[in-house]
Amino acid sequence: ENKGDHRIRAGATPAEGRYGEGRRQTLEVQGKPLGALVETAELAAPLVVKMDIQGAEPFALATAPALFRKADLLLTEYWPYGLKRLGHDPQAFLKELATLFPFAAQLPDGAVPENITFKPSADVAARLAGFGADGAIEATDIVLSRVERPF
Repeated sequence: ENKGDHRIRAGATPAEGRYGEGRRQTLEVQGKPLGALVETAELAAPLVVKMDIQGAEPFALATAPALFRKADLLLTEYWPYGLKRLGHDPQAFLKELATLFPFAAQLPDGAVPENITFKPSADVAARLAGFGADGAIEATDIVLSRVERPF
């Protein structure tokens, strides 16, 4: 049905969920921390990172801090449901992003770079505080930047 919705299921992840996760086939694979896979020093600037890993985004932030400190722009999915399923606090995730990138914008569908208005990341985090509350499964994309006008 949805070939792109592959996820990590950690030991403490509840089997059941709003997507019928408990009925899905699982496959055990060996993983490595992102920081062990990417040679950050070899990456040229400007650096744009896209991250959409089904609620596992805080794992990437924690295991590759040099990559995210070097990035000029970060595009990431914000999916509170997926974050919570893996034991993460969505608000803590947004706060961590704001410490790395001072400016952010929520991306509407079909957004054109020239029309994106960046605001302080803390303001965007506050606006998203209620997003996906009560177990709602909705997601949104966010772009974060080191500068207010990257385009």
